[in-house]
Amino acid sequence: MNFGQKLPLLLGGNLREKHHRGGHHMRKSYSKEFKAKVAFEAMREDKTLAELSKMYDVHPNIIRKWKEQGVEAFPDAFSRGKSFEQKDFEAKEAEYLKTIGQLMMERDFLKRAFTKIQPELKKKRKSS
Repeated sequence: MNFGQKLPLLLGGNLREKHHRGGHHMRKSYSKEFKAKVAFEAMREDKTLAELSKMYDVHPNIIRKWKEQGVEAFPDAFSRGKSFEQKDFEAKEAEYLKTIGQLMMERDFLKRAFTKIQPELKKKRKSS
């Protein structure tokens, strides 16, 4: 699904308000879908930041920031490389495989050590 197909889905809920201690100050928190929709509108440059600010009730500086983030991230949408999540998964997998290998080596070492001392333990048990 490309961005053009997602755009109608982005028109839904866009704002959550968070209460701070004491309940006096409220901070707006926007969904990533809403941010993408506003940033896309800003990139189209059909309307000024002031117009978008009134339209979406978001400060123009915030819209400018979202637009910059969108422009910066846009080329990644066309990359054929691995996503961040995939790279993160592979890094964790490599770490787990390394740990498994280390534990197997320790197990094998302890197995060999035990087989060497096992005859001595049997002799001690028989003599007791």
